Amino acid sequence: MKPLLKIAFLSIACFPCFCINNAAGSEDVIPGSQKIDRENSIINPIILTGIKKTDDIRESQKEYIRKHYEGYGILGYIYTMHDGKYIQIISIRNDQGQEKLIYFDMTDIYRKLGKSRDKKTRKDIKRLIEDHKPLEKEPAESV
Repeated sequence: MKPLLKIAFLSIACFPCFCINNAAGSEDVIPGSQKIDRENSIINPIILTGIKKTDDIRESQKEYIRKHYEGYGILGYIYTMHDGKYIQIISIRNDQGQEKLIYFDMTDIYRKLGKSRDKKTRKDIKRLIEDHKPLEKEPAESV
């Protein structure tokens, strides 16, 4: 029952965020690290670099959260698509009950690892891509 509640919570928590349009900023990428988090949103997701295998994805995301959101724990993961990009959303919460959604652009990582010589890696990436479903309602554009 608890997994169903988490899925329901994440679905409900994400819907209002999809309707909010944050101004798209530049995508600053730090070599061997991650993009600077400026108004992280589905329109301006974090881009991870230095990923060499599928196991590195979760570790790099957890490290990003440890660095930028100290005291927050991971509630769950959502896989979606926006504007032709594979977006992974991580829901986090701190001890005071504050919740946030962190958006990661997985497109380049999937493209790179999907060409791996390792059969298991290619299979893992194929499964991850299949988990991504397009948004039913696109975020509203600002006037």
